[in-house]
Amino acid sequence: MEKEKVLCLDLFRFLCICAVISIHVTSEPLAKLPADSWGYFFYYLVNTGSSFAVPAFLFLSGFVLFYNYEGNWTSARCKSFFYKRLSFTVIPYIIWSFFYFVGVQIIIGTNIFSQMDDSLVKLITGKNYAHLYYIIIILQFYLLFPILMVLMKYFSCFRRNLLIFGAVFQVAFFLVNRIYLHIQATGSFAFTYMLFYLLGGYLALNYSACKNWLMKRPYLWGILWLVSGMIYTAKGWWIVQHPGAGYPWLSYANFLFYYLYVTFSCLALFLISHFLHQRWEKYLSLPAQWGMASFLIYLAHPAVLLLWRHYIVDMVTAYPVGYHLITVLGGIVSLLLPWAGYLMMRKYRFVWLFIGKVTPEVARPKKETSSMDSVSPG
Repeated sequence: MEKEKVLCLDLFRFLCICAVISIHVTSEPLAKLPADSWGYFFYYLVNTGSSFAVPAFLFLSGFVLFYNYEGNWTSARCKSFFYKRLSFTVIPYIIWSFFYFVGVQIIIGTNIFSQMDDSLVKLITGKNYAHLYYIIIILQFYLLFPILMVLMKYFSCFRRNLLIFGAVFQVAFFLVNRIYLHIQATGSFAFTYMLFYLLGGYLALNYSACKNWLMKRPYLWGILWLVSGMIYTAKGWWIVQHPGAGYPWLSYANFLFYYLYVTFSCLALFLISHFLHQRWEKYLSLPAQWGMASFLIYLAHPAVLLLWRHYIVDMVTAYPVGYHLITVLGGIVSLLLPWAGYLMMRKYRFVWLFIGKVTPEVARPKKETSSMDSVSPG
């Protein structure tokens, strides 16, 4: 039986990429402004409230992959899966990683060739620029995905209890790391986001039932999202005002409130994107296009922000109102410029080398591609 087409995913991507840009736009004001200023509090709310950005993209990636491949996982499909990942994710990542490495070396004035060994290490770890760690996480999930598909094929209880497994695994990973491993940079490991990835997978496996169940209770999920967000941001603000307080229980509170907030965010964003597509599809073609171009926007927007801050923001630092307006405008520009580049580039045959998967009507490697099977973060 042919699966129902899920048409709201580009709107979901648009909401997520806006959150990603919000985090990066507000990061510099948070580093520069005094913590007792109203501006700092505003940027803090936006930055902390957008914390769901990367996990929501991983949730979407789990949804798309499980929805496309579940029930049709063969050796041929496995080969096609990894071919697409290599073509649409790994190659653009290598090119953009090299671009950021060269750009940073030029800015700081060091010899590019003397740093090549370091750049290769950073390429593997996703550290050639701050946002590239996401690609390393998604590649880890791509490697895990065939294992998950085999487990679902041979263990029906794993398939039925995918969400429970995700929750138990997430708690176990947190406790094992807390007690034994002591990994500091857990944000670069796929295991840190397993709950969100498998939540997307569970929704994909039970799409019709889950959609109907969620749509019957939209206000409940909206309230849970709002309340968990208020608790999460209030907890973070308390930490800002009382640095060092709450140890050792603070890490447990951080874990609980973060995972609750992001889980409810994923579900709420899915409902919002579905509602927007259902009610106002004809008015939202532009946001849907931004969602379609989200992979390029994700890769390119930090470069736009870097140039914007260097050439524009620094000129108005002495004028507080102008500084805030220019900062917000920088976020808008960092969305629109990569999108304009996407529109200009997507008609060319080898454009997938730089922007990943493009819309069906443009050229790409000669392999069948599902319209839902997107690389765009998620």
